[in-house]
Amino acid sequence: MARHKKAHLSAQKAAEKNFLDQLIRLYPGFPRGRIVQSESPDFLVYTTPRRKIGIELTRLTRNSDTTFTGEDHFHPGFSMEAIQELIRNKEAKMELYRKNGVEGVWLVILVERFSQSPSFNLRNHVDHWDLSTLFKVVLILDLSIPAVYEIKTPAS
Repeated sequence: MARHKKAHLSAQKAAEKNFLDQLIRLYPGFPRGRIVQSESPDFLVYTTPRRKIGIELTRLTRNSDTTFTGEDHFHPGFSMEAIQELIRNKEAKMELYRKNGVEGVWLVILVERFSQSPSFNLRNHVDHWDLSTLFKVVLILDLSIPAVYEIKTPAS
């Protein structure tokens, strides 16, 4: 049983690394530095030897479960309220993230088939959304296109 759990954790960490690599390729504003896998947050980016930024990955799914599973896809019925709820749930862990001595934490929300809903245009919602959050940056990474949507930027 322990071997199965270790293999699952290893596969999850590999998937997280792949998602981060995809984000780095797509998002020119990603901080430069040495990247180290961590727990809570998922990654630490050392921008200097003494300064680091936390990167937390989470998935928005049909049932608001934030675990990584290949069967979960973004459902057109999701709303900005669902995204806001996910952000608030992750904010509850902010103290844990800060224990790693991070300067700020980026939240990256992973979705699939996000843009395939003709009735939901994320850009229209984001442009009029005044998000108040403890996260320094909030991004949505649509894995199916792929594309990155900025919810809160470093300059916000």
